[in-house]
Amino acid sequence: MIRWMAEHKVAANLLMVIILVAGVMGVSNIKQEVFPEFDLDFIIVAVPYSGATPDEIEESILLPIEDAVSGITGIKKITGTAKESMGSFRIELQKGADKQSVFDDVESAVTRLTTLPEEADDAQVQLPRRRREVLNIALYGDAPARSLIELAQMARDTLLTHPDITQVDVEQPRGFEMTLEISKSALQQHALTLNQISGIIRQATLDMPGGKIQTVGGDLLIRTKERRYTAAEYAEIPLLTTDQGILRLGDIAHISDGFEESDLRSRYNGKPSERILVYRVGEQTPTDVSKAVHEKMEELKSQLPSSVQTQIVRDSSIILEDRINLLMKNLWLGLGLVFLTLSLFLRVDLSFWIMIGIPISFAGAMISMPITDSSINMISLFAFILVLGIVVDDAIVVGENIYAHQEMKKSPLDAAVDGATEIAPPVLITILTTIAAFIPIYFIPGITGNIFQNIPNVLIVVLLFSLLEAMFILPGHLSHINRVMAWILAPLGKILETPRHYFSSALFWFSNKPYRKILEKGIAYRYTIFALGLFFILLCAGLVAGGHMKFTFFQK
Repeated sequence: MIRWMAEHKVAANLLMVIILVAGVMGVSNIKQEVFPEFDLDFIIVAVPYSGATPDEIEESILLPIEDAVSGITGIKKITGTAKESMGSFRIELQKGADKQSVFDDVESAVTRLTTLPEEADDAQVQLPRRRREVLNIALYGDAPARSLIELAQMARDTLLTHPDITQVDVEQPRGFEMTLEISKSALQQHALTLNQISGIIRQATLDMPGGKIQTVGGDLLIRTKERRYTAAEYAEIPLLTTDQGILRLGDIAHISDGFEESDLRSRYNGKPSERILVYRVGEQTPTDVSKAVHEKMEELKSQLPSSVQTQIVRDSSIILEDRINLLMKNLWLGLGLVFLTLSLFLRVDLSFWIMIGIPISFAGAMISMPITDSSINMISLFAFILVLGIVVDDAIVVGENIYAHQEMKKSPLDAAVDGATEIAPPVLITILTTIAAFIPIYFIPGITGNIFQNIPNVLIVVLLFSLLEAMFILPGHLSHINRVMAWILAPLGKILETPRHYFSSALFWFSNKPYRKILEKGIAYRYTIFALGLFFILLCAGLVAGGHMKFTFFQK
């Protein structure tokens, strides 16, 4: 196959063009996200129990639920948390378990429980979803809390008018709460109790179906819609009806709309604030969502009063763009340094074709990423940067060996075939051992494994395409003299002719004098060299076993 590709230069060029064009076309089909998207392999169970202490939560909620779900197949680990007014579970699933089936079993087991306190709210069982936040916007200023929330909701509606923005939430640290205050004297005056008033309010705020009435003309659905939302609506609830008139709740109670008690406060630049979170949905990219928000910011500022301002606190698309720019910077620097370094030791045209192996290998990864459902994210871009220093090695080794055979006065075709064939086994073994080193990442369980499997997804494909380029495309290019490339690179070749002669002579001297002598000594005293290797292995093992090699989860 190597000989056939070397003899048919059109096939080598056509294969190179197909890979590059397909790679460029594949970029538009690759998802962009800050961190890789994956399913969370756990279930959340939450039971609100207002006013209960953590001890009461554990005794009356956590222990019964734990007993009910512990025998369900597919559960790996159950973690319960008891805090004031809330009991919750994080149920981790076994690898490969049917998530929906386990969820149904857990929900059924929790729903059947009859021992939970009557005062506790209904248990909430849910499969968590990761929402992909792109921007965090602060709306802040000297304004009442309710006004800030209303302005934040108005800002959310404004942002949603852009076609590239689909999901916007207002992060409200404190929930709304309505307070009713009735004096003891008012209760005594009208012979009422708090329990009576509570029952009247409950009956007057029902919103529930009431069945249907069958008639000749059809069925009539009955539903009470008395849900009330504001202080004015609650004030109109009738408490007593007498000959003198109707006593309403607002006549004896002070009703105020406010917020529930909480230790949480949101401030920005020392002023009260509300946060607006913008998410990306589906195939939207962080960059597109960020651009859309920036386009709407001026319109948004014009709708706000002068005392309220907005500021983008966090834009995750910038992190992604910075990583992409870092990759492109490293790619161009890598191409330039590879070309320049090889040109100082080999022919300029040979250096050019070796350098082309880098974009061909990267283009191959762009072809495969939509197929493997990989995305352009912080982890996969790190993999590209990591493999950048490895991928060109194959082409350098093959190209240099072909150059060595050309110096033996062989024809370009024979030199390309013999050079590539001779070096093929060690190059293949090098690629396979590197791939083998990264395959274990696929077996890392849990969320960590879902994140880091992007590294071998990219790295293995890039290495395989680099092998394809070095073994088949490169010999096809070096098996003949490309007159067009020779004419284009001729001026640079003349500039580098003198330094290339110097560097080549120096390398020839080093390999045949100092290195050869050391190599001959090493072969003659091979058992000493072997013992030296064992010494360093034992030294490293001793450093770890003796506690001299420290471990920290994150560096200081």
